[in-house]
Parts: sequence; structure tokens; C-alpha cells
Amino acid sequence: MPVRYEIVTGGLTLGTPPAQQPIVDFKVELPDTFAGQSLNASGFISPLAAGGGLAAAVVLSGSLTLPSVPGAGLSLNWIVEVNATTGVMTLKTGSAATTGTQVTPSADAGNVTMFVHTITNGDTVPWARAPTLTDLNP
Repeated sequence: MPVRYEIVTGGLTLGTPPAQQPIVDFKVELPDTFAGQSLNASGFISPLAAGGGLAAAVVLSGSLTLPSVPGAGLSLNWIVEVNATTGVMTLKTGSAATTGTQVTPSADAGNVTMFVHTITNGDTVPWARAPTLTDLNP
């Protein structure tokens, strides 16, 4: 049974003066198996407009495929990043390394990390451990 996560965040932050944040509605569903399986993700982002306020909402799009489980004693971190202007989503993996030493990839310029996850050798389902969901409005 797939597991679904959702982020809905953005608007104004408290403070003096208040700061505007992009509005994001991001949904991701992890399937029951790994390699070759598609990651279902959808939603929209309303980036900040150059003159202030929010730009028109952009629908998130992209074909995402889960990475394979790494070899014995290894783990790898992966992210889903979203381009704040085009809405294009990509899945980016770090290199497999000894568990505890693996590095999380960074989002490319102009992109926002929405989701961080770790796969460890021996995991049998993608949702075996909880992912980290990005808080864009801390």
C-alpha cells in the first residue's frame, strides 16, 4: 500500500516587516517497491513576483523514477527538487556510501528541495523510514 506525504506552505511570515514566501502545494506518493518504479508527485508553486507579491501558480511536472537499493553496508540520500519558475521536478541522488557517511545532494540553482529521503541496504519498501519534508516557511 503506497504512502502519501503532502506539504502545503507559504504566504507571509511573522516579523517586522513580514516577509512573503512562495506558496507551495506538493504531494508525493511512495510506492511499495524500489527500482524502476515511478514516484507519483503533483502540486503547484506560486513563486515570488519580481515587483512583490506572488506570481501566477505553476503546475509541478516531471517523470520521477526511484533509485535502486544500494549494496551491503551502504545508504544513499536522494531529493526531489522543484524549479520555482517552471515547476519542473527532478529526482537527484547522492552517491552510495557507508551508512552514516552518505551526502545529501543539493538543489540546483533556481530549484527548491521539497523532499529528502534515505535508502539503506536492506530496505524492502521505499517508505520504510520517514522522509524529511522541506519547511519553506520556518
